[in-house]
Amino acid sequence: MAAIEVDREGRLGWFGYLDWGAILASVFAGLGTTLLLVAFGSAVGIEAADDGGDETRISSIVGTWTVISALVGTFVGTFIGGRFSRFQSGASAVYNALTSWGFVQVLGLWLAGNGIAGLLSGGLRSVDAAAGADVSDDAAEQAADAVSWGGWALALGMALTLGAAIAGWWIGSRSRLADAETDDVNVRVRR
Repeated sequence: MAAIEVDREGRLGWFGYLDWGAILASVFAGLGTTLLLVAFGSAVGIEAADDGGDETRISSIVGTWTVISALVGTFVGTFIGGRFSRFQSGASAVYNALTSWGFVQVLGLWLAGNGIAGLLSGGLRSVDAAAGADVSDDAAEQAADAVSWGGWALALGMALTLGAAIAGWWIGSRSRLADAETDDVNVRVRR
């Protein structure tokens, strides 16, 4: 049986505790929600492209939908994590949300790294096949601009999902320990 110290009002204190079960639940719920929404948006985008839509407009809509999906998935996942967290304080909400968000970022970086490695290996084979092709300065400048814009978009997206993670866990967490949660935990009141 775990012992938790609380003050006279039933608060855990500023530093709180990490609840790994709730963190993992938030990661899986958030990723599942995000993947579901992205799959739905991709299906709609592919259908629109098959119907002869403007590819530039469709790609910008799909990109926007992906960001919205990430925000909604992050908020839903951390709300669920906050709701199931055993430790409820403002600081615990922030620490758990940061940990959940960071875990998803590392997982996403690992998955993206594997995908980029696969794309690069395929791209290098095609570069070897077309070694004599000329690339215009205009195309190189457009590629550099796209990479620069993509970096800023990634940074903004990460900041927005961090805000959604903190808001979701904060809103999902409760201000005090519920009676059902104190049945299996020895709660000591500090005097």
